[in-house]
Amino acid sequence: DIELDRKIFAQTEGRRAAFDRVERAAASLIGVTRTAWSYGLPPEGGGTFNGWWTADSSTVAVHMQAYQYPVGEDFFDFYRIPLLAGRSLTRNDDRTAAVVSERLASALWPHSSPIGRLVSVRQGSMRLDYVVIGLVRELRFPSVDRTRDAPQLYVRFDPRSTLRGMLMLRTSGVGLALSNIWQRLAEAAPPGVHILGVRALEQTYTAEFCEPRAAASLALVFALVGVLAGGTGMFCLLAVNLKRRMREFGIMCALGA
Repeated sequence: DIELDRKIFAQTEGRRAAFDRVERAAASLIGVTRTAWSYGLPPEGGGTFNGWWTADSSTVAVHMQAYQYPVGEDFFDFYRIPLLAGRSLTRNDDRTAAVVSERLASALWPHSSPIGRLVSVRQGSMRLDYVVIGLVRELRFPSVDRTRDAPQLYVRFDPRSTLRGMLMLRTSGVGLALSNIWQRLAEAAPPGVHILGVRALEQTYTAEFCEPRAAASLALVFALVGVLAGGTGMFCLLAVNLKRRMREFGIMCALGA
């Protein structure tokens, strides 16, 4: 996590240069093979849009929740998210360019391609308009709560419009201590750039998926207990009925039934 000092970087011109300098320093570390910027980690760490979505100039709006992620141009390659149609985001795209996931595209354009189409989202008094330039594979969130498993919308990460970002590093297997990465980035960062923390993505996703996995395990335990209790109840009911009819069965057997 990287944050720029608001006083030093009050003007937007120097923000991109500061972010680029940190990225170059990270890419120069031994063992680092790829870098990518984002503001939030999928599949649930983005901004939430829970409002009315309108495709093109249609008067019919669809109410649904989606996650928005400002991402850099190398984000999809970093996460190995396949591009299904169109193109990825580039540094030259403006704020209206967007890449959508499969579920978002199928909800708004169920029988046609989303590339080049317009989409608007209203959330309260706020309205945002986008032009779809790409379609990517859906990321699913493994949760028993379906509201947390929402489609994704990706926009360009613009260093000029933010003071904070997340720089992700992929390594080739060479052991890099997190403390060493923190120290190297802090040394290379220009004045006013603060390295808030360095953590492994594996640890981040382990913590993020801990809650839904625990909820799923707990639900499974309750289901097994319910099945066991139901089976025990049925067995007791059959045993009681059988005991009550033992005399009847004996008489029927004596009569040759």
